[in-house]
This record gives sequence, structure tokens and C-alpha cells, in this order.
Amino acid sequence: MSGEEKPLLKHAEELVYRLRRILMAVGLAAVILSAIPMETQSYMPLISAFPSMLLNHVVPKKVSFLGIHYNVTLCQYKPFSGFDILIKTAVLLGVLGASPIIVHEIYAFIAPALYPHEAKALKKLSIAGFLLFLLGVLIAYYLVIPVAIKMMFILIVASSPPSVPLTCFSDVREIYNMVLALLGAVGISFEVPLVVYYLVAYGVVSPERLKGENMKYAFLIIMIIAAIISPDPTGITMLLLAIPYFALYVAAVKLGERACLNKGTCKPEAKAS
Repeated sequence: MSGEEKPLLKHAEELVYRLRRILMAVGLAAVILSAIPMETQSYMPLISAFPSMLLNHVVPKKVSFLGIHYNVTLCQYKPFSGFDILIKTAVLLGVLGASPIIVHEIYAFIAPALYPHEAKALKKLSIAGFLLFLLGVLIAYYLVIPVAIKMMFILIVASSPPSVPLTCFSDVREIYNMVLALLGAVGISFEVPLVVYYLVAYGVVSPERLKGENMKYAFLIIMIIAAIISPDPTGITMLLLAIPYFALYVAAVKLGERACLNKGTCKPEAKAS
């Protein structure tokens, strides 16, 4: 922690300087990563291949209902839907590519105000937060989103007579936006157990308040959060999301209680059985 306190104007100038560097890094990473070729025979840049790879994984080619198979087709309903997808992909690639610089600039801005032990704790927090966010994204990508989209198309064909030949159509931009939103929402929601851990570990919240009978209320809140995030009305993806979420919550409470006892930061009532 620096002993000299800067005036507010100096902090504002440094913040603008850090934000400018972040924007430049994101823009440069977006340009470079977007142009990376993904095929050797014909040139296909990453900015075009990334949406295709993402949608090919989460959108089924066919869906089955009552033994009848239906084809699934993504269409571009509006003239500039493809351009919108390319812009979002470029920004996403830029943020991912510049993420080390973004983290560095944020840390460099707040580091002078931190004590050494606080800086060390912040580094651990950043690593844990990144891993939890990555876990949430992977669960969404491999479990939640494919099931949600498949159920969406099954509900479409379920409302039509079996004797009517049907092909499922959907707007590619809407599906792509939904996929990106779900990836981000699930990833961010998986940061909550980390917050619970630190609240318990540093004695802000007694672990006893989060255990026992209160566990059922926590599970109810988690189910509500999962229902809000999941677009599937059948509840299947809600359960796929809520089960690992609740497991992380339980682990956060137990690990936070252990850290609380080791640090001696538990409140007196937290030690009572």
C-alpha cells in the first residue's frame, strides 16, 4: 500500500489511462484473433468459424417426438443479422484475447491501495473466480444450453399434428444471442458460492445461519435463480443448473466454516452447535 495519497483528479486521470489501454488491447486482440485462419484449403477466419462451431454444438440437426424425426434449420430473418453476429463475435474474441491485459490494468489501478496481505488475497480471489466462471461456462455449454435448445424445438413440433410434415426454423441471431447470454449468465451466477465462502470465512455471516433448516431456503433460492436463467419451461435445464450450483453452495459453506475456525474470525454463535 502506497503511503502517499493521490488527489481525486489524479485517480480519475489514471482510471481514464487504464481504460484507454484496455480498449486498445481489446480492439487489437479483436482484429488479430478475428483474422486467424481456421481452414487450410479455403480461408475461413475465426470470426466466421467461431459462431459456426458454437451453434453446431448446441443446436441439434434433428429432433424426435413420438418416433417422428424433424429437421432443424437456422435462418437469417433480417438482412444484417449476420453482421450483428460478426460484431458480437469480434468483441467477444477481443475481450478473451485481451483478458490478461484487462486483469493486469485493473490490478495495477487498485494495487496501490492494498496492503500486501490484501493483494495476496485478491490474487487468490481472482484465480478462484476465474475457475468458477469457467466451470459455469462449461456446464452451460455442454449440459444446459444443448438441452434447452433441444427442448425448445421439441415443444415446437409437439404442438403440431404428427401427420403434418414439419421443419423447425429459428432465427440464427436470436439463437446466437441466447447462447452468449446463457454462457455469461451461468458463468457469473457461479461466482455466488465464492461470495458465500468469503462472507463465512471472514465472519460476516455465521455458518450456522446457512446450514441446517436454512439449507432448504438456500436450495429454493437457487432453484429460483436457475429458473430465471434457464429458458426451458420444462424444468429439465433448471435442475441441470441447480444441482451443481447447490453442490458448490454447500462446499462454500463448509470450506468457509473451516477457514473461519482456522482464522479465528467466527462469531461466538457460529461455534454453537
